[in-house]
Amino acid sequence: MTTRTKRIVSALYILLFGMTLFSIFFEQTGVTFFSVVQLGVLSYFYFDFLSQNTHHSSPTKEQDIIHRSTQPHFRIIQILLFLLIGIDYLFFRQTDLLLVSAFSISIAVPAIIRYVRLRKNNHLKEENDV
Repeated sequence: MTTRTKRIVSALYILLFGMTLFSIFFEQTGVTFFSVVQLGVLSYFYFDFLSQNTHHSSPTKEQDIIHRSTQPHFRIIQILLFLLIGIDYLFFRQTDLLLVSAFSISIAVPAIIRYVRLRKNNHLKEENDV
């Protein structure tokens, strides 16, 4: 992927993220379940896109083991939070914003962790090359 294409895709992600934040704060509907989850999904895809485009994006054996060991834990947390949101909706006919925010964060965190680890690994490799 060329640098120009990366910049265009990054700009589109930031535009979508900004439009979602604008709709949350300035529209009359306020914060909804879908808008908060949309922020989490957009964050996940954005950091996943960034981690695929780092200089040393090929995972090492250690990173692959760490990724495989943490991924099931995040999936379990996501499923439990989604079930709690469903139970909350069944009993109270509305969803708690804190539960929805936690669910959205649990969607985005694995990609953010992967991106930070790849960036850290990239900096370590650059220091060792010097």
